[in-house]
Amino acid sequence: MGIFTKSGQSSANSSNTTIIAAGTKIRGELQVGCRMYVDGEFSGPIDSTSIITVGKNGYIEGDVAAEKLIIAGGFSGTADCGEIRILAGGRVVGRITCKTLMIERGGIFNGQNRTKKLPIEISDRSQIETPIRAINNTADNITCAHS
Repeated sequence: MGIFTKSGQSSANSSNTTIIAAGTKIRGELQVGCRMYVDGEFSGPIDSTSIITVGKNGYIEGDVAAEKLIIAGGFSGTADCGEIRILAGGRVVGRITCKTLMIERGGIFNGQNRTKKLPIEISDRSQIETPIRAINNTADNITCAHS
């Protein structure tokens, strides 16, 4: 991941990204308000309001809550996210809960998945809330009387 421009100055996007570089191992608890990129190893819970990306060399073990989790490396634990993407070569073991799950060809998921329920929009409630007053049922005639 390039975080510097050709002139050697940091790019604007890198200032809003927390990076755990390859070769780095961290154990702890994180609360992240910006993007996060993991190409090293992290063990522990992560609570993020943004996007967490696990690079090809990266690995996260723990409980993750984020807007989006993108996995090209490894993840083991539980994840509660709006969207989870397992890219080709990505490996996930554990329990995930999300609204959207995408697994590319070559991505591996071994665990349990729960889909978050999306809110149901009802445009015309009168069509589903018609009360039935009485039902007349005979062998020859079935009728419903609506109120």
